[in-house]
Amino acid sequence: FRRVLFRSLEERGVSLGFASFDELAAQHARYGDSWGALIPLFDVRKANVPPNAAFCLAARNRAGEMIASMSGRFYEVPEGQTLRTIMEDGTFMGTPCSQESGRETACVVTAPMADRLKGNIAYCGALWVHPDYRGLRLAAVIPRLTHACMVTLWNIDHMIGFLKPEVIGSGLQQRYGYTNFEPSFRYIENGEEVYDGLLVWMSATELTDDVARFLDVLWPQIDARSVAGHAQKSA
Repeated sequence: FRRVLFRSLEERGVSLGFASFDELAAQHARYGDSWGALIPLFDVRKANVPPNAAFCLAARNRAGEMIASMSGRFYEVPEGQTLRTIMEDGTFMGTPCSQESGRETACVVTAPMADRLKGNIAYCGALWVHPDYRGLRLAAVIPRLTHACMVTLWNIDHMIGFLKPEVIGSGLQQRYGYTNFEPSFRYIENGEEVYDGLLVWMSATELTDDVARFLDVLWPQIDARSVAGHAQKSA
């Protein structure tokens, strides 16, 4: 099914690869209305995005135009620190914290798990699919491919993300694969709350099990025609 997945996308004129964060920022500037806010840790217009600890996975059409993307970023939490530590001191977002009145910039984390997550952690987010290509189920494919890249590149202990409370229990949660979640995470930028959601996470074992389940169970359900057509060739 692994070969089937890539082949079925290629048949639809979709290729997969990587994009620079400059291209990601330009794409967001163009399609922000269908995307929502771009989290600062992936936004080169606001923060330093280290090339050796971050990547942007992109899907492109036959013309080479980006039609979907998702990004990952790696954190090696120092000994004696936790996810909460690097969130609250500004390391996580890559932007300085500020307590200046009216211009406060801070991560506010109340999820208890933030005190227990340490070691090698990857953040996965900024999923976007062009409105004209949302019938290809890229919102289910791109997250799993991003997860697989993070495990391969960084030998992570845990992967984290942020989701809105209303997403829990929905089809969108299934697309991401997360099963563990706690309230809450808030990001305040220049005195305004720009994000309020749940901290979600998976261990490396849960992540790899989810990717395997997606390839063997969920993908055939999403695209049964493609799997049936190529099953003998891809076993």
